[in-house]
Amino acid sequence: NNDASLYNTRGMIRVRKSQFPEAVSFFRKAIEMDPKLLSAHLNLGAIALRYRDYKSATEHYGVAVQLSARHPTANLGYGMALSGQQKTPEALAQLQRALELAPGSISAMAEISRVYKFQLTDLKNALEWGEKYVLAKGGRLEPADPMKNFVDGLRAEIDAARQAEAALKQTEATEPG
Repeated sequence: NNDASLYNTRGMIRVRKSQFPEAVSFFRKAIEMDPKLLSAHLNLGAIALRYRDYKSATEHYGVAVQLSARHPTANLGYGMALSGQQKTPEALAQLQRALELAPGSISAMAEISRVYKFQLTDLKNALEWGEKYVLAKGGRLEPADPMKNFVDGLRAEIDAARQAEAALKQTEATEPG
């Protein structure tokens, strides 16, 4: 009853059974017993992200990064939580840090791409990161990959913008001055 890691393990058993509220209780008990138990903070952060509770996710992943600054999952989760809170500069910095620690992290590449598109409306950089994701996945995405439609949509948006710009230039060139 006094072993924080035991409570963390019991929480993981509940996660595997999709009993998330019970899991949260066990993880919280583990942290109450040992505030520096990295795995319990990571687990609570992951559940919070799952439910889009970005404030709690930021809190737990933030503690995890403080406990282990070079932990790739902690840095990725922290970046995703910051992104969910629309803290764009901080999120991008944290996601870049996650990529430094785990250079092939497709999750970080995907999230960076989404931040550029939805928070910065920067289609060029969003597509650049989307293409990095595609390359990391072997150069081709399966239809079931959620990034397939996202990257295809970015390509279409950029192509449509180029066509509209070309049409505008052509119209301006042919109109009398």
